[in-house]
Amino acid sequence: MKDKVKKLVEEVDLLDPQNDVLWEINWRKRLELLTVDLSQTIEYLDECTEKELSYATELLEELMQHFKSIELIECVERNIKRCKDEETIKYLIFELEGMKKMQV
Repeated sequence: MKDKVKKLVEEVDLLDPQNDVLWEINWRKRLELLTVDLSQTIEYLDECTEKELSYATELLEELMQHFKSIELIECVERNIKRCKDEETIKYLIFELEGMKKMQV
């Protein structure tokens, strides 16, 4: 699973930002892979590069809706601490706040 997601992140990086159709297809494929197994998803998020983590932020809300898991929230909290990129940290914090609201 991890290798497939990594490949999709490489592909999305090459897409024309104006091509919403191809971006949406890529997004759905990444989401499909990451919603199969919570433990594999957490392992991927904990081990992925910061660039991959940045792209994963766009999937966190859907992952939380799917898994409804405190473990996923804890994973995002861990990744905020390991991340060095300020933009990614900002997006992770924003998504984390939304994920915590879904937990209630």
